[in-house]
Amino acid sequence: MKKSFVLMAAVTILCSMASMARAATVEELQQQVEELRNQVKAIKAPAPSAESGGDGYAKKVWDSTRFGGYGELDYIVTRENGNGKGSNAFDPHRFVLYVNSDLSDWITLNTELEWEHGASVVT
Repeated sequence: MKKSFVLMAAVTILCSMASMARAATVEELQQQVEELRNQVKAIKAPAPSAESGGDGYAKKVWDSTRFGGYGELDYIVTRENGNGKGSNAFDPHRFVLYVNSDLSDWITLNTELEWEHGASVVT
């Protein structure tokens, strides 16, 4: 009984494998070779550059770059109180420019450039 069951299982497995592994025709194989050849050409072709109007790495980085800034300044008016010391003053306390850019999926650039009391103008 065991021998016939093992023999029947082996025959069933071999028959199912034979039906799955049909021989491809020459035309099918040539078509597959042509498709693979086209894929290799596409991989080997140089990537379009940003200068040629294509979507290159530099264009992608530029498109994901953001610029911004903020600042704080005072315009101080001092009245003359009889001693000739009245004046107007412009005092920029802080001026900050920042850049944020996604250089890749896992690298982000965040930078700030800050000026404090860069200039004071007294009139």
